Amino acid sequence: MSIFIISRNRKQQKSKSLDRNNVNKRQTIAKNRANNSRRTRHLQSSSSSDISTSAIRSPITTDEDSLSKEKLDDNQSDTNKSRSNRVEEPEFKLKHSSDSSKESEGEEEEEESIINEKPQLDESIREFLWEPTNVSTKTTTTTITEVTDQNGVTVLIRELNEFPTSPITRTTRFLGYGNGGRVLEDLPNEIILQIFSLLELTELYRAFSSLNYRIECLLYDIHIPLSARLISKVTIPLNKFSFRIINLSLIDWLPNDILVLLQYSNLSRLNCLNIISTNNFYFGQPTNNLIHQILSLKNLQKLQIKLSPTLYILNQNLPLSLSIQHINLMLEDLPNEIILQIFSLLELTELYRAFSSLNYRIECLLYDIHIPLSARLISKVTIPLNKFSFRIINLSLTDWLPNDILLLLQYSNLSRLNCLNIISTNNFYFGQPTNNLIHQILSLKNLQRLQIKLSPTLYILNQNLPLSLSIQHINLSMITLDMLFNLLIHIPKLRSLNVWLNSNGRVFDSKTYDQDYCCLNLKKLIIGLHNDITFQEVIFLLRRMPVLHSLDMSGSVWDQEFLNHIHWKKIISGDNLFPLLNKINLNISIRFTNHTPHINVISSQFNKEIFQRTNFSITFDQAFWFYLKCLWYN
Repeated sequence: MSIFIISRNRKQQKSKSLDRNNVNKRQTIAKNRANNSRRTRHLQSSSSSDISTSAIRSPITTDEDSLSKEKLDDNQSDTNKSRSNRVEEPEFKLKHSSDSSKESEGEEEEEESIINEKPQLDESIREFLWEPTNVSTKTTTTTITEVTDQNGVTVLIRELNEFPTSPITRTTRFLGYGNGGRVLEDLPNEIILQIFSLLELTELYRAFSSLNYRIECLLYDIHIPLSARLISKVTIPLNKFSFRIINLSLIDWLPNDILVLLQYSNLSRLNCLNIISTNNFYFGQPTNNLIHQILSLKNLQKLQIKLSPTLYILNQNLPLSLSIQHINLMLEDLPNEIILQIFSLLELTELYRAFSSLNYRIECLLYDIHIPLSARLISKVTIPLNKFSFRIINLSLTDWLPNDILLLLQYSNLSRLNCLNIISTNNFYFGQPTNNLIHQILSLKNLQRLQIKLSPTLYILNQNLPLSLSIQHINLSMITLDMLFNLLIHIPKLRSLNVWLNSNGRVFDSKTYDQDYCCLNLKKLIIGLHNDITFQEVIFLLRRMPVLHSLDMSGSVWDQEFLNHIHWKKIISGDNLFPLLNKINLNISIRFTNHTPHINVISSQFNKEIFQRTNFSITFDQAFWFYLKCLWYN
């Protein structure tokens, strides 16, 4: 019995000693971990910018946190101890006769597992790796290395590749590992100035003013051009930047404030000015004063004004601006007189497409009966022409059929039509349709200018044509001399004629014409000569124009009479034919034939004083063409 008691006491003592060893080992492990964390913080705090490596600092912990952590470890060890006691006591009660060798083997295995336990990386450093935003980034990190010493202590090493270049300590955002995070002070002056030149003045001043001495000096650098967008009252010292502003936008400023700004600020480099306002303080004289001051800016090239009322501009002592090249105004800002003037310069089709149904005011101006219009209508029209016809003064019809033109001239109110231009390349005008068209055109009461360009030869008969007392200028395409005379007889007020003459295979007979007819008002004649026209027909026409002042003749002919120097001498000298003729322009090509005199003979005939005085010349080439030219103005 005593032996059993002694054996039991020994086992209890052995179990208690094993528990004490357990507790001591766990406390040692906890102390090693605490020392590891302190050593890491010590390495981080001792690092400086003159070395190439530094230990990464763990998240900041206070003394209370460390004490609470140690208490937590002690509580954990006590808990483990109580658990082990609760486990061993039942085993001891249930297994009184268990073999002592088995208990010793279990104890040896537990000791071996504790001894072989590998020290773990501190959790604070792991937290640093996963949440790097809490770390101060005064340097740029490239790599992180994990190092374990002989005692089992693990340390993280952060390798650096750059050092801060500015002595100013400012908090900056951590950009992450390997991104090369820079601050503004790391950039050279040239890059910072380039950034400043791309920013608007208000944003630039709010972001960089009073930042540090270097940025302050760069901010007020006089060589940087600036763009300013100022809304109402400004909160920046504008006088420090005004002489550098090249683009200026003023939004909702009062007119007096703008005047003061333009008068007393040094805007010598201002290139573009934009004024936008929705208030009504600009109505009347303030707008005129503002325009006067704007025109005084010497280097201003682009101007944009968008105001709610109609612009009020008087031509009283306004300065002359030689620099402004581009002006952008809203159409609604212009007065009615200017808009109506713009409408009068636009073609009717473009005018209708651009401004119809725009707004009530523009609609009223568009249909204003006092605005003259110009219309260029191609084939069928897609606009309500009846609403505009009585206002049309210039009308151009392109590729219209003759019947459509007749209907338009007959049933449209063209009472103000001053100029008519008809151009067509189809053959529907040949014969009677042309005669009917000319008849209708001569019935227009206020028509002064007429131009007809048709592909076939114009066909005009002297049958019941009305007399036109308004037409003064005519421009015709190909026509024969007899058809031309039929037309000229019915236009006694004609002052200028531009015509292309063609014989069309007919033999000229002067007896078929009215010998007493003369164009008493015709002062300017432009003749185009077609191949078979003869000089006899040309001189017959010229003799019907006693007050002719200007003669222009060009084309290619076959008649050798154009080389007769006597005819040209009479035309140039007058000889009671053209006493008022003071301008001659000739450019005629004459075909060489077997009956043409020798070139030397022709040259000698034109080698006279009157031809030299009028710059009259004649040349030829190997293609058997003579070129007769004259450019004379008295």
